[in-house]
Amino acid sequence: MINKYTKKSFLKEIIIILITIIFASPFYLLIVNSFKTTKEAYANPFGLPKELYWQSFAEVLSGAGVNADFAGALFNSLIITAGSLLMLIAFGSLTAYGLSRHPGKLSSFLYIFFVIGIIIPSQLGLVPMYTALRSVGLVGTRIGMILVYTCKQMPLTVFLYTGFFKSLPRDYEEAAVIDGAGFIKTFTRVVMPQMKTITGTALLLNSLYIWNDTMDQMAFLSGSKIRTLPVEIYSLTTAMTAQWNLVFAAVIVSLLPMVILYIFTQKKMMDSLAGGLKG
Repeated sequence: MINKYTKKSFLKEIIIILITIIFASPFYLLIVNSFKTTKEAYANPFGLPKELYWQSFAEVLSGAGVNADFAGALFNSLIITAGSLLMLIAFGSLTAYGLSRHPGKLSSFLYIFFVIGIIIPSQLGLVPMYTALRSVGLVGTRIGMILVYTCKQMPLTVFLYTGFFKSLPRDYEEAAVIDGAGFIKTFTRVVMPQMKTITGTALLLNSLYIWNDTMDQMAFLSGSKIRTLPVEIYSLTTAMTAQWNLVFAAVIVSLLPMVILYIFTQKKMMDSLAGGLKG
C-alpha cells in the first residue's frame, strides 16, 4: 500500500523542521562563533566564520586570554565527576543487589526510602549537607564535592540497579552459591559481567548531572581555590561579556568529555531502554 503525501503530513514535516531549527540554533551559534574573532562574532553572529580562528581555544586552555585557570578547572571537574561515579557505581550496585536478592520489610522500606530521595528536591538538603561538611572541614574540597554528589545521586543509582537486578535471572547465581561462592564473590564473578548495559546508563545519567551542575559547586566551593568548569564558565560570562567567542570556546571544551562519554555509552543506554520496553 502506497502512503499518500497529504497536506496533513506536509504540515507535520514543516512543524518538525521548525522545531529542529529552534533546538539546533543555539548549538549552531555556539560552534560558529567559537571559531570567530570577537569583532567578527559581533558583526555577523549567524554567518559562518571567514576563517577558523583557533586562537580562542588556545587562550581558554592556557588561561592567558581569560585570566582564569581553565585547565585546572577541567582537571577538578574530571576528578570530582570520576570520583563520584566510582562511588555511585560501587555502592549503588551493591546496595541494589542486596535489596533485590533479600526481599522483606526492611528491603521494601529502604527501597521506598531511596525512591522518595528521587522525588524530594535535592535543594532542600543543601543547608544540612553544607553544615555537615563544614563540621568535618570538607567544604571547598574535592572529597567534599564527591561526597555531596554521591549522596544526591545515590537514590537514582539504586533505583536503576534495583530494577535491573529484579529482572535478572538467578540461575547462574544459584549455581555459584552451590559451588560455595559467597555474596561478594557471586556479585563480582557472576553479576558484574552482566551489568554493562545498566552501568552505561547509570554512568551517562549521573555524569551529565555532576558535570553540568553549577549551584552545588558554587555553594560548596565558594571562597576556595578549587574551581570547576561550570563555575569558571559562569565567571567568564559575568567578567568577559565583551569576548563571547572565548566564552563559547570554553563551553565547547567543557562539552567534549560528555560527548565522548555519550559515544561510548549510548549503545548500552539504548540496549537498556529496549530491554525495559520488552520487559
